[in-house]
Amino acid sequence: RRTGTQAGWGPWLARRRPHAFQSQESTCLSGHAVNDMRAPSTSHGGDPPTASMLIRSCCVDPWTCKGDETKPPVMDEMESEKWAREEFGSAALGDKRRTARLVQMTQRMAQKPAGKLTRVFEFAGELEGAYRFVENEDVSIEEMERARGEACARRLAGQEVAVVAVDQTSIELREHRKTKNMGSVGTRRSGARGVQTMVALALTEEGVPMGAAGLRAWLRDEVPSPMRKNGRTGKRNDKRPPEARESFHWIETFDLCHEQLRLHAPGTRAWYQVDQGADYWRVFEWASEHDVWLTARVCHERVVTNRGHKSYLH
Repeated sequence: RRTGTQAGWGPWLARRRPHAFQSQESTCLSGHAVNDMRAPSTSHGGDPPTASMLIRSCCVDPWTCKGDETKPPVMDEMESEKWAREEFGSAALGDKRRTARLVQMTQRMAQKPAGKLTRVFEFAGELEGAYRFVENEDVSIEEMERARGEACARRLAGQEVAVVAVDQTSIELREHRKTKNMGSVGTRRSGARGVQTMVALALTEEGVPMGAAGLRAWLRDEVPSPMRKNGRTGKRNDKRPPEARESFHWIETFDLCHEQLRLHAPGTRAWYQVDQGADYWRVFEWASEHDVWLTARVCHERVVTNRGHKSYLH
């Protein structure tokens, strides 16, 4: 919600549909457990994040972390089962029992969102099965994300416009024994460790969340990016190919969303909302090539040329 508002569509939406934010708020709360299964898909620098990192890092309770005693409404058994099958039932994990386990786990998380697996699964058999699942190297995280993106796109089918708010964040994982291979998060001086993520949250024009249309996760390289020659305005002496740079995750996330909408909601136009972290020339080039709407909060001066006429964006 913060990303979309910063990108500029929040005030417009509030004026057009005053009830939108109230509807969005209630839907987000009831769908809190939807984001408990976010899965890393690639790694730029360092070893790929594992499914164990995914579940243990993302099954968090933000209300507890913030000290807010107001708990989100949870789904009942029938609602959670229907949602879990819709969200991950199409995941092809090589064995139908793995898919069944995934659906069962997400159903339990929807019923009882908590910070640890031991708080979600009360019975020993379910808990053991959950640990085996997240530690199974044969479980494809990419396939899990594909299934979730497909479910989101199917919900958007029939919508004229889908507002897709994309933003980058990080998940800090405290490593008391330094036994896990994590990447850097926050400032490098802080020494914090964890996983970088980029999420594309898809909403209707009324502001109702339909799910995560795309998600990327990676471990930040330990080697800092080259410094600019002349402060913030100078150019970087960066010889890495675009695919090796962290900014390229914007393009990869857009590609994920675009492909899901093309396959499952071909009549829906995506309207991407990004903050100044996406003020990157390849992002604008991608939007032009794919003929999508893009609202960006820019931090650099840009020149738009249309039929020989130049417009300067500040």
